[in-house]
Amino acid sequence: MENLNLLQKEIISKFKLFPFKKDNNNIYVAMTEKHSKLDIEKLRMIYNSNIIPMIVSEDKLSRLISEHSGKDTSLSEDIHFALNSYDLLIKNAVNLKATDIHIEPFNDSALIRLRIDGDLSDYKNLELNEYTNLCSKIKYMAGMDITEKRLPQDGQIIYSLDNKKYDLRISSIPTINGEKLALRILYKDYKINNMIELGFSTNQVELLKNILNSSNGLIIIAGPTGSGKTTTMYSLINELDISKLNISTIEDPVEYKINGINQININMKAGLTFSAGLRSVLRQDPDVVIIGEIRDRDTAEIAIRASVTGHKILSTIHTNDAMGVILRLMDLGIDRHLIVEALTGIVCQRLVKKLCNNCKVTYNANKEEKQLLYLPEAQNLVLYKPKGCIYCNGSGYSGRTSINEVIHFNSKIKEILIEGEGIYKIREQLKVFLDNSIVSCCKKLVVSGTTSLEEYIKYKNQIYGEI
Repeated sequence: MENLNLLQKEIISKFKLFPFKKDNNNIYVAMTEKHSKLDIEKLRMIYNSNIIPMIVSEDKLSRLISEHSGKDTSLSEDIHFALNSYDLLIKNAVNLKATDIHIEPFNDSALIRLRIDGDLSDYKNLELNEYTNLCSKIKYMAGMDITEKRLPQDGQIIYSLDNKKYDLRISSIPTINGEKLALRILYKDYKINNMIELGFSTNQVELLKNILNSSNGLIIIAGPTGSGKTTTMYSLINELDISKLNISTIEDPVEYKINGINQININMKAGLTFSAGLRSVLRQDPDVVIIGEIRDRDTAEIAIRASVTGHKILSTIHTNDAMGVILRLMDLGIDRHLIVEALTGIVCQRLVKKLCNNCKVTYNANKEEKQLLYLPEAQNLVLYKPKGCIYCNGSGYSGRTSINEVIHFNSKIKEILIEGEGIYKIREQLKVFLDNSIVSCCKKLVVSGTTSLEEYIKYKNQIYGEI
């Protein structure tokens, strides 16, 4: 037992846990179920060792800490530095698969928060001098002006960890309390998943392949911000025969590099916008053009006209459902007849949180819960709900999957869109052609134990409130 070497007073005080044994490269730590995976990752980086959690009661943990409170457990300077360093922040964020880091100043302190599985959680409170030093270091490394704090700025850092590279996109905005920094983490070793792995059903995959096989036309991936549109876009690209096609992308930014296709980063300062890039690409004899997002009338108009003159165009739009895509394009000034002629398919999607397999618990659904799922009252239904443990940072959820609906614009649908009088009536008619709606996809995930009823209710209310 090497207790005395491990009983650093500040660590015990900060984390309220008890490292009690070292064995080779393993450190055994007594903790309660209330401790999070984030705590384990912090200790792993501090000790540079594997952390083995040993779950004990709160009373047992209190006794262990109390019995050794009089020992010499002073914290070394190098560990104190590690607890507050930029490197530790990035390493922990990457290990936790965080997508964003937010550094937010307030009156007398600052807060670091991480976005994990779509949700923000507190990571660390900072004193104002720590916050100022951290912001200056990040801005300097990102090539930003550390003296300019009155205007928004953007920057980039390529960060290496364990022989892997991560692209950090940095943005700053001035607030009344100081600069707020947001760091988006792009995982360079990202593996492009196939459609089944993303959550699409077998029928939906077949429908998507039929849409992709069209010689020309506009394919739109729709959904709110953070719904996985870009991931789905890359998976669709992966379904194409890259070796036989001239494919170009116009993105902001290029998130994942793919061999065999031409990827363009837009540069607003240099005048390389989506519309300017699209005009240039169309002079390069393309078979397929991928536009990161249709944001303005100019881009929409060029994309629509290109798709009806022999090109296959893929893009994304921020809308809530299929009809929202058409309305958005009409709002941009595109004629409905031209939109209908151009559209080949629409994919609408959202991301739903998956229950943690290490702690989810079963229960028998009651009458009201069966009604929410439109299932017979007599049916014996076992559902799952979140609990929370050290492996899911106490949230009860770990990872996300997509819930989707797919529309292939055949002649019948185009006829409805052209002749339809009211928007709401068209929406109702389009429901018949949806291959597994978002709500029905989510229902299947609830019944299979992949997600919770709470997640289903959240998305059911959103969708039914919109359609």
